Amino acid sequence: MEENMGELQEIRTYGEFKAATDREVYNQAEGFVRLGYLLRKAEDTDILKESGYRTVTEFAKAEYGLTETYVSRYISINRRYSEGGYSDRLQEKFKGFGLAKLADMLTLTDQIVDAIPVDATRAEIQEIKREVADEQRVSDLEVLAEIRD
Repeated sequence: MEENMGELQEIRTYGEFKAATDREVYNQAEGFVRLGYLLRKAEDTDILKESGYRTVTEFAKAEYGLTETYVSRYISINRRYSEGGYSDRLQEKFKGFGLAKLADMLTLTDQIVDAIPVDATRAEIQEIKREVADEQRVSDLEVLAEIRD
């Protein structure tokens, strides 16, 4: 750990700063996939049996202060972005996105997610989400209009 701290203190240029920040964002996303995997294992097995906790959500809340929403998000991130949909490793194509972007992309279709470049900003991904939601609302209104005709 001290080695990493020294490395971070040696940052002098924007390029070094950006590379170090990219590494930390990457490691964070990897950690969330691994945490999601562990939570899924607890959910899918009887590993919590000897703990006294009835559910993985109860365990995560008591031990780490994680809400049901966060537990669900970690599990969803693992399901969607891990290798094979159930592993402790992030799929290669999602490396570099970072946690916030991966979480934002959870509600998008695979086709849309596959079209988003790794260098897209979070704001750009949120704009895509708004556009998809707007299109869905228009489609829903068109269906209602057809039913009334």
